[in-house]
Amino acid sequence: MKRVQDQTNIHSINMPKAASTGAKTESRKMAEQIYDMIMGGIEQDLLLGNIPGLDTKYAHENDVEHKARMKRYKEAYKKFDSELAGFMGRIKNETRMSKRSSLRKKEQKARATEEQELKNIEAAFN
Repeated sequence: MKRVQDQTNIHSINMPKAASTGAKTESRKMAEQIYDMIMGGIEQDLLLGNIPGLDTKYAHENDVEHKARMKRYKEAYKKFDSELAGFMGRIKNETRMSKRSSLRKKEQKARATEEQELKNIEAAFN
Protein backbone atom coordinates (compact mmCIF):
# COMPACT_ATOMS: atom_id res chain seq x y z
CA MET A 1 0.00 0.00 0.00
CA LYS A 2 1.37 3.37 -1.00
CA ARG A 3 1.40 5.97 1.75
CA VAL A 4 0.20 9.43 0.76
CA GLN A 5 1.82 12.41 2.45
CA ASP A 6 -0.89 14.46 4.15
CA GLN A 7 -0.32 18.20 3.84
CA THR A 8 -2.48 19.01 6.88
CA ASN A 9 -1.00 21.47 9.36
CA ILE A 10 -0.18 19.23 12.35
CA HIS A 11 -0.79 22.09 14.78
CA SER A 12 -4.45 22.38 13.78
CA ILE A 13 -5.37 18.70 13.54
CA ASN A 14 -7.15 18.57 16.88
CA MET A 15 -8.42 22.13 16.83
CA PRO A 16 -12.01 22.85 15.88
CA LYS A 17 -12.22 24.83 12.65
CA ALA A 18 -13.46 27.99 14.38
CA ALA A 19 -10.64 27.94 16.93
CA SER A 20 -8.06 27.41 14.21
CA THR A 21 -9.46 30.29 12.17
CA GLY A 22 -9.57 32.51 15.25
CA ALA A 23 -5.96 31.70 16.07
CA LYS A 24 -4.91 32.54 12.51
CA THR A 25 -6.78 35.85 12.71
CA GLU A 26 -5.13 36.69 16.04
CA SER A 27 -1.70 35.71 14.69
CA ARG A 28 -2.26 37.90 11.64
CA LYS A 29 -3.27 40.86 13.80
CA MET A 30 -0.24 40.38 16.00
CA ALA A 31 2.07 40.13 12.96
CA GLU A 32 0.61 43.35 11.54
CA GLN A 33 1.06 45.14 14.87
CA ILE A 34 4.68 44.00 15.12
CA TYR A 35 5.31 45.06 11.51
CA ASP A 36 3.85 48.53 12.10
CA MET A 37 5.65 48.88 15.44
CA ILE A 38 9.03 48.19 13.87
CA MET A 39 8.44 49.91 10.52
CA GLY A 40 7.00 52.98 12.25
CA GLY A 41 10.46 53.84 13.51
CA ILE A 42 12.04 53.27 10.10
CA GLU A 43 9.80 54.52 7.28
CA GLN A 44 6.29 55.90 7.82
CA ASP A 45 5.32 55.39 4.17
CA LEU A 46 5.64 51.64 4.61
CA LEU A 47 3.16 51.32 7.46
CA LEU A 48 0.39 48.92 6.44
CA GLY A 49 -2.26 51.63 6.50
CA ASN A 50 -0.16 53.97 4.35
CA ILE A 51 0.91 51.58 1.57
CA PRO A 52 -2.40 51.62 -0.36
CA GLY A 53 -2.21 55.42 -0.75
CA LEU A 54 1.39 55.68 -1.92
CA ASP A 55 0.58 55.81 -5.65
CA THR A 56 -1.72 58.76 -5.05
CA LYS A 57 0.67 60.47 -2.65
CA TYR A 58 3.56 60.23 -5.09
CA ALA A 59 1.67 60.54 -8.39
CA HIS A 60 3.54 63.79 -9.13
CA GLU A 61 7.09 62.51 -8.65
CA ASN A 62 9.49 62.19 -11.57
CA ASP A 63 11.66 59.16 -12.39
CA VAL A 64 14.63 60.38 -10.34
CA GLU A 65 12.45 60.96 -7.28
CA HIS A 66 10.73 57.61 -7.78
CA LYS A 67 14.06 55.75 -7.98
CA ALA A 68 15.30 57.55 -4.86
CA ARG A 69 12.11 56.59 -3.00
CA MET A 70 12.39 52.96 -4.10
CA LYS A 71 16.01 52.92 -2.90
CA ARG A 72 14.87 54.40 0.43
CA TYR A 73 12.21 51.70 0.72
CA LYS A 74 14.71 48.96 -0.10
CA GLU A 75 17.00 50.22 2.66
CA ALA A 76 14.03 50.49 5.02
CA TYR A 77 13.12 46.84 4.39
CA LYS A 78 16.72 45.76 5.04
CA LYS A 79 16.70 47.65 8.33
CA PHE A 80 13.27 46.19 9.12
CA ASP A 81 14.55 42.63 8.56
CA SER A 82 17.47 43.27 10.88
CA GLU A 83 15.32 44.82 13.60
CA LEU A 84 12.71 42.07 13.27
CA ALA A 85 15.40 39.42 13.74
CA GLY A 86 16.58 41.18 16.90
CA PHE A 87 13.03 41.55 18.17
CA MET A 88 12.23 37.89 17.58
CA GLY A 89 15.48 36.88 19.29
CA ARG A 90 14.50 38.91 22.36
CA ILE A 91 11.01 37.35 22.36
CA LYS A 92 12.54 33.87 22.13
CA ASN A 93 14.87 34.60 25.05
CA GLU A 94 12.07 36.05 27.17
CA THR A 95 9.89 33.02 26.41
CA ARG A 96 12.70 30.66 27.35
CA MET A 97 13.31 32.54 30.60
CA SER A 98 9.59 32.47 31.46
CA LYS A 99 9.48 28.74 30.80
CA ARG A 100 12.50 28.11 33.01
CA SER A 101 11.08 30.26 35.78
CA SER A 102 7.75 28.47 35.59
CA LEU A 103 9.42 25.05 35.71
CA ARG A 104 11.61 26.13 38.62
CA LYS A 105 8.55 27.26 40.60
CA LYS A 106 6.77 24.00 39.85
CA GLU A 107 9.82 21.99 40.97
CA GLN A 108 10.07 24.00 44.21
CA LYS A 109 6.39 23.40 44.94
CA ALA A 110 6.75 19.67 44.25
CA ARG A 111 9.85 19.50 46.47
CA ALA A 112 8.05 21.29 49.30
CA THR A 113 5.12 18.86 48.99
CA GLU A 114 7.47 15.86 49.05
CA GLU A 115 9.31 17.23 52.09
CA GLN A 116 6.02 17.70 53.92
CA GLU A 117 4.98 14.13 53.05
CA LEU A 118 8.30 12.81 54.38
CA LYS A 119 7.82 14.78 57.62
CA ASN A 120 4.33 13.33 57.97
CA ILE A 121 5.67 9.78 57.49
CA GLU A 122 8.46 10.40 60.02
CA ALA A 123 5.95 11.80 62.49
CA ALA A 124 3.78 8.71 62.08
CA PHE A 125 6.68 6.50 63.19
CA ASN A 126 7.55 8.59 66.23
